[in-house]
Amino acid sequence: MGAIAMTTKNHTFKTVSRKVLNHKALNYKTLTLGALAIGAVVGGMLFLRPNKAEVAPIIPAATAATPTPAVVKKPIFVQYHSIDDAPTHERKALAQQAQRLARTGSTSGGELTFEFKQATHAKMTYRFGRKQRLTFKPITPVLPAGFVLTGRQYEGKPIQVEGRSTYLGWYRLFENPDTKARIEISETQLSADAPIVLYRELMNETLANTPVQFETLHDKKGVVYHNAKFAKGDRLVQISSKGVAREQILAMVAQALAD
Repeated sequence: MGAIAMTTKNHTFKTVSRKVLNHKALNYKTLTLGALAIGAVVGGMLFLRPNKAEVAPIIPAATAATPTPAVVKKPIFVQYHSIDDAPTHERKALAQQAQRLARTGSTSGGELTFEFKQATHAKMTYRFGRKQRLTFKPITPVLPAGFVLTGRQYEGKPIQVEGRSTYLGWYRLFENPDTKARIEISETQLSADAPIVLYRELMNETLANTPVQFETLHDKKGVVYHNAKFAKGDRLVQISSKGVAREQILAMVAQALAD
């Protein structure tokens, strides 16, 4: 009986031990499968996660578009062309002027044309006329010693600015009472809507980086005259002299351009 009881107990012990082992094995297998499943999920997430370097930065939406500044074109008042580009009906006359300027020192071949034709009328309007408004600020010439203003007149048809007549052109006459020498200065307002054309072949001097047409001629008495024509900003300027040295007129022009 004792042997039978011992055998029964051993069988029971083995059965229990086998169940325990089977239960542990089952738990181990379950844990292993669970770990593998979790690892697969985590690995998949890591694999599918985008690389940091490939992640596009988040750019906040602009609150308002920044306007592009408008390009303001500088107005053009004068154009320098070649005589070859002049209209056909003007080309021959311009070429002759260039030839005379090179040969004689003046486009007229030494003949006086417009010089001081306005002097008498300018003296009258300066003495009896009123000072008027201009559309521009005139140049302030540095005159040779002894010259004074003796004539003034306004040129062109006036325009209305703030209800007042305003002129586009101005003429001034300066004289030296001791030497009888004269200097006249004409200024005309230019328009960017219709730029004037100056021809390079007729601009035989360069002062203050500006092309200048400079002429020298004599009257019948041998008195020397000089003419200088140039563009300064929005104005066309012409200076003529009688009985004044070339160097003095060139200095006046250079100063007017540099002012």
